[in-house]
Amino acid sequence: MTFDSLLPRILPSVKGCPDILAITHMRQAYIEFCENTLAWTAWLTPIESVANDGSYAMVLPASSALVKLIEFKVDGREADVTTPAKGRSMLLNDSGAQVAWTEDRVNVNVSPVPGVDGIVYDLRAALKPTQAAAAIDDTLGEHYSEHLVDGTLARLLEIEGVPWENQQRAAMRRDRFAGAMADVGLRVSKGFSSGQRRTKPFLY
Repeated sequence: MTFDSLLPRILPSVKGCPDILAITHMRQAYIEFCENTLAWTAWLTPIESVANDGSYAMVLPASSALVKLIEFKVDGREADVTTPAKGRSMLLNDSGAQVAWTEDRVNVNVSPVPGVDGIVYDLRAALKPTQAAAAIDDTLGEHYSEHLVDGTLARLLEIEGVPWENQQRAAMRRDRFAGAMADVGLRVSKGFSSGQRRTKPFLY
């Protein structure tokens, strides 16, 4: 779903707003929604270990960035996702527990460091669009486009000094957007126990 496709649902409420400005705020609303709900999750491309290497680049879907790691498996067996501080401590102390963490949301670190090639690491991650994203994931757009319209209009209507400024309507849209994010986020948090492998977003 392209950002352009949602413009007919947005521009009538902000007459005179340039398309590019509406799309910019739509992208920011999309990012905010994904960060706050964790609604976009996917299993990443599996990683195969290299002996004595404990850090690996994660391959994310196009135009996406990592919000957080959700789930970790080692050769199909459940393991744990942990914080950087705990991960470094467990690695230093040679705890033996299988854990994964990320320091920079680009690479994943594992402990213990593998001693052999070919161990398969699977990661489930919560994602968000990048600032260069030109579209909304079709499945997310189909289910959540109404919320993204609210989030976009909240941002546009609160801009001061423009012909379409309307702080009262902005607050109404912001409240609706915040409520939707809270509702979706709650349902997502209850669904994180699912272990099914999917390449499309998990929907709640």
